[in-house]
Amino acid sequence: MRININLTSLLTTVLKICPRCGATNDKKKFIGAFCEDCFAERVKIEVPRAITYQICKTCGRTRTAKWEHLSNRALEKLALREIKGKFNNVRFIFPDSGDGTASAVFLVQAGDSFIEIPKQFELVQKKTQCEDCSRTSSGYFEAIIQLRGDERKVAKMRDTLVRSLQRKTFISRIEEQKHGGVDLYVGSNKEVFALVEELGLRAEITYTLHGVKNGSRIYRTTYCIRLI
Repeated sequence: MRININLTSLLTTVLKICPRCGATNDKKKFIGAFCEDCFAERVKIEVPRAITYQICKTCGRTRTAKWEHLSNRALEKLALREIKGKFNNVRFIFPDSGDGTASAVFLVQAGDSFIEIPKQFELVQKKTQCEDCSRTSSGYFEAIIQLRGDERKVAKMRDTLVRSLQRKTFISRIEEQKHGGVDLYVGSNKEVFALVEELGLRAEITYTLHGVKNGSRIYRTTYCIRLI
């Protein structure tokens, strides 16, 4: 029995040819009519050549939606704000210093599978000063916490307050009093009030007129806390 095989027909059936680059499916993976490389080039993901962001020259925090400590997560927020296009996921690789060449690998759905599309961009730091550091250097404060009483309890409470407040605001200065006690000059009265409430501290609260701004009186608040 003789079987006639048309080799030209067989090759045409087996081989796919990418209409963009001429690659065949025996050399490259295909996604639809295109090889995976040409398919990736057709995916529209716009990444700027450079992403410039603010970083405080004093405390090292960076500005995203707010001032926060420089980290990969903070840089991801900054990068994602500048990138345009549709993708399923992205993995970033940032320079340790936060300044220099960075890369992003985008995961994009292609038919029943996924492909990775790599991109590179420059991270550029713009040195500035955050509001907290600017106010700290100028001695700004909205509230004073006066700790009075037993020396050991005052020292322990001072450490507790400083740790908590430095996570949410800033402390302009700390003054040790001659006859015992400590005064903390704090940037945010709102954060002091919240912390006093949270710790269940009893405080004598007084208000001092500091000035007038836009027709409104501005007060500084003093919290006197006695530890017996």
